[in-house]
Parts: sequence; structure tokens; C-alpha cells
Amino acid sequence: MHFIVLFIFCFILNSLFGFIEPLYSDEINYPTTIKVASSPHPLGSGARAIAMGCAYISIADDATAASWNPGGLIRVKDREFSIVWNYIHRKETNHVYDFPESSNVYRLSEEYLNYMSLTYPFMLWKRNMVISLNYQHLYDFSRSWNFPLNISGYTNMGYVDLHSNVIYSQDGGLSAIGLAYCIQFIKSFSMGITLNIWDHHMSQNKWEESYDVNSTIFLNGIHFTQDHYHAIHRYTFEGYNVNAGILWMPDDYFTLGIVFKSPFKAKIQHEVQTNDFIANTDETLQMPMSFGFGLSYRFSDHFTLAADFYRTEWQHFVFEDSDGSKTSPITGEKIDNAEINPTHQSRIGAEYLISNKHSAWTFPLKAGLFYDPSPARGNSDDFYGISLGSGISGEGFEFDFAYQFRKGNSVSHSLVQGFDHFSQDVREHNFFFSFVFHLD
Repeated sequence: MHFIVLFIFCFILNSLFGFIEPLYSDEINYPTTIKVASSPHPLGSGARAIAMGCAYISIADDATAASWNPGGLIRVKDREFSIVWNYIHRKETNHVYDFPESSNVYRLSEEYLNYMSLTYPFMLWKRNMVISLNYQHLYDFSRSWNFPLNISGYTNMGYVDLHSNVIYSQDGGLSAIGLAYCIQFIKSFSMGITLNIWDHHMSQNKWEESYDVNSTIFLNGIHFTQDHYHAIHRYTFEGYNVNAGILWMPDDYFTLGIVFKSPFKAKIQHEVQTNDFIANTDETLQMPMSFGFGLSYRFSDHFTLAADFYRTEWQHFVFEDSDGSKTSPITGEKIDNAEINPTHQSRIGAEYLISNKHSAWTFPLKAGLFYDPSPARGNSDDFYGISLGSGISGEGFEFDFAYQFRKGNSVSHSLVQGFDHFSQDVREHNFFFSFVFHLD
């Protein structure tokens, strides 16, 4: 009986809904898409940077510099401890044009530790140096969707009506432990490097996908059977890469920053558990190279303007299964047919400091705009955003908070395999809270 149910179910879904069909296979190695819910770009952390639209490559002058541009760590003059907390609210409006009953609106809210660091400046061989130990949460996978489906079609057994409900959920994230070092060669020039360790034993580097399919089948108008199918895919992720950066300050006004984030091949352990079997395989995920540069100009002691430009080589983002088959994690297609192009980000931000020479308190006002496209088949998906923030700093501490709004219309066409006409409207609200304590 179960075989007949699966035959009918797969026959229809294979024709109309390829997203679920692989779940009914005894093969673990089918094309995999990596469904990152947050921005996929490997940016840095901190409320001050976020409030400036993430235009921070040339500004980086605090403990978060290890994530933005480790060459900027040289600007840290005191031993510092920093911690950043993030609250996010995401709204995804799914449009499934071939199955209107599956179109819906989904909301998710969560909070987590975004960044933490300990930074230590010192002098050796008559040169200023800085070392830093960091934790950074980089990618978020959390989302939950529901796809009710009503499908009809002819098989060699007769006319079939399928009423099904597919519940998809995903949870987890990727983070890195960073060891950073920076040296000042001359007064106007410094260079730094951060070694990022991605290991699921040291920090969160795993995610889980869950599928539940409940279906009722009518054959020639007569109730035939009901069926339930469940599958869980668990992934762990580990690897190493480096961030390298330089900071050039030819005068008291102009600053140039350049950062390079190396590609690396991550090891993936993939476990799948279904109604009928459990299997484990070793796979790899080639993470892309990215690089950028930033310019900032300090108009006065109070006002600074900055701009960043960034490129990520998503055409080199490759999933390789245990059989050596290579596919695009963005579309699930064979890598030669994926048509993935690099993305180019642009960001601009400003900071104005309200201070009084008779007081130790400073109140910053910050704002930014950004264009943050996500990789997609053919042309990139367009995401835009704004950010605002403020804070307070005094003797021995700094507190900053930021709000960021990121939006994309008619994006994520390749996110769900099997739907020929799928898209999303995304609205994302991020709140960041940063504390920096000067330990000297």
C-alpha cells in the first residue's frame, strides 16, 4: 500500500513540485541549496558600524575591526572588551504563482550574541601592535514555511486528487572564532590579519532542515489513503579562512582601507533521517572570496563621512557531494549551468559627534544607506536598506545602538527548487546593542 501511495505521490510531484520529490528517494545526494535567511555577505559586526550603513572598512577603529578590516585594529589604544547583541525581526511574503494556496506571509523574531572580543595593544621592536580574540555570528538560517498544495492529474491508475500540506523549517547558523594581529609599519600605514576558525565544537556551525508532508489522496473521486512523510537533514560545518586588511592614513582627514577575505573549502557532515532510513555522508562547500575598499574623510573633529565598495565571487560558491558532483548552492543546478555572477555592494555612512570640551561625555549620531544584492540565477536579487543609530561614550566605556532596515521585492526566485514561479518580498528589521569597556 505504501508503495502505491508513493508512486502516485511522486508521479504528480515529479511533474509539478520538484521541491518535495527528492524526499521520497532513498538517495541522500540530490542537489542542495543553502537557504541563508540573513544577508549572505560576510560583513563585520558592531552597532556603530551597522548604524553607518556598514561603511566601516576605513573607519574600523575599535575591537570590531577584526571583522571589518584587521588593519584598523592599530587604532585601538587601550585594552578593550566588547560585546554586541542582535535582535532581528524578519517578514517573508512568499508568492507561489502556480499554487496560490501556498502563498503566505511568515514572520520570525529571534535574538542572539552577535560579537564578542578581547583586544590587547602593545609595543614590540619599537612598533605598535595589537592582538585580539573574537567571536562573530555571521549567518542565520532560521525560517519556517507552510505550503498547502491541491494537485490533480491523470496517472495510469486513473484520476488523482492530492491534498497535501508541506511544513518546512530550518534552524541554525554559522559563526567563527577569530585570532587577529595588527602591526603599524609607519605612522600612516598598518596591516592586520584575522584567522577565522569555523568549528561546530567551538561555536555554532551547524543547521538543520525539517520537512513534514501530510497528504490525502482521492483516486477517481474515492478516498484512497492518507500518508505522512518526515525528513530531517542535519549539517555540520568546519573550515578556516583569513581576513587581511590594510589602513592608510596619509593625513588627519583622509583614510583608505582595503580588506580581503579568503576563499576556503569547508567540510560538511550531512546526516539525513527519513521514515525509512538514516544515512551519513561527507561533503564539501567551497566558500567564495570577497574583497572591498573603503574611503572616509574627516571634515572636522565632529563630522566624518565614509563609503565602502565590496565584491563577492559567488560564481565560485560550490557544493560537492560525496560522489564528486558539483552544484550551485544558490540554485541547486549543475555548476556549469548555474549562471551565477559576482555581487557588488555599495554603502555610505556618516557620523556626527556631539560633545563638549568641558564634559567627558560624547553623543554620536549616525546614519547610512546601502545596496546589498544577494546572488541569484542570472541577475542578482536587489536588496536596499537604511540604518540609524546613536549612543553614549564616557571615561572607560562606550555604548552604541543601531537600527537597520533591509528590504527586497520579488527576490529569491531560486530559493525553492521545483517552483517555476516563486518569489519573495522580504522586510528585515535589525536592532544592535554594543558595549565596549576600556580596561586600562
